[in-house]
Amino acid sequence: MNNYIVRFIPLGGIVGVTKNMYVYELYKLKVKTPSFAKASEGREKLKVNVKNTRINPEEYKLQDILIVDCGIGFPEAREMGVDFVIPDIDYLKDKTDKIRAILLSHGHEDHITALPYHYDALGKPPLYTSKLTGAFIQNKFKEFNKTPNVQIVEYGKQYQFGGFRTQFINITHSIPDAMHILINTPVGNFYHGPDYKFDLTPPYGKGPDFYAITKAGHDGVLCLLSDSLGAEREGLTLSEAIVGKTFEDEMRTCKGKFIMTTFSSNISRINQCVEAAIKFNRKIVFLGRSMKENTDLAKDIGYLR
Repeated sequence: MNNYIVRFIPLGGIVGVTKNMYVYELYKLKVKTPSFAKASEGREKLKVNVKNTRINPEEYKLQDILIVDCGIGFPEAREMGVDFVIPDIDYLKDKTDKIRAILLSHGHEDHITALPYHYDALGKPPLYTSKLTGAFIQNKFKEFNKTPNVQIVEYGKQYQFGGFRTQFINITHSIPDAMHILINTPVGNFYHGPDYKFDLTPPYGKGPDFYAITKAGHDGVLCLLSDSLGAEREGLTLSEAIVGKTFEDEMRTCKGKFIMTTFSSNISRINQCVEAAIKFNRKIVFLGRSMKENTDLAKDIGYLR
């Protein structure tokens, strides 16, 4: 529609693969676009003449802002004393009244961990995400003595945020409850597809919702924003399910302690290791604060044995 403009602004996640934070802005024309009536086959039809019409962006009024993800980045070796890096949100500080929501695609650190640092400055908008990701977020906010407004979404259901209408699509990744987001705007549809891989036999949860993805393409996508490490390589990545068999094979021949390291958010892989340990009657010990906290959260909501 000629009366609207959508502006996409990455505040992180473009250079490198961390510090993910993306802004969608919806602008509406302040004045009506010139239009001309034309008779055709006995019926009146209204035509909008935009040829040779140049519209200054200042003629558009900002209506709504939608944010996707808010994660940390990791410092380079020369940045001594820096634990992590967070996105710069100065651009948004005079627009917080237009922020309708923050949508979180999955629970990895580079997609959610900057939230507690920016939540107040962004006007405390509602957070929409999946069950596991929501649990991780609430736990992170406890360290700051804050209680975020977390809304757990339903796959396939449509949510309205001002002039944006969104739908969350189940996808597979190395962490359960990952989502892609279909964003409908007056300009067209945007498919926001962060970290994923097509795993047909995931160790936890359902496989990718190929029907919803295909339907989005059939309905028309104006812009695809996608991120998948290694996507430029030909072939398929093996299913995460194969990792469980690898754990069993290694534990079967291991005479002493079996040590497995992974990110504490990688609940499905942790669960595979736990199941293998139970099978071989091994005692299980979690080491590290975040590992203990995340596994406790996962057990509380039924994502870990």
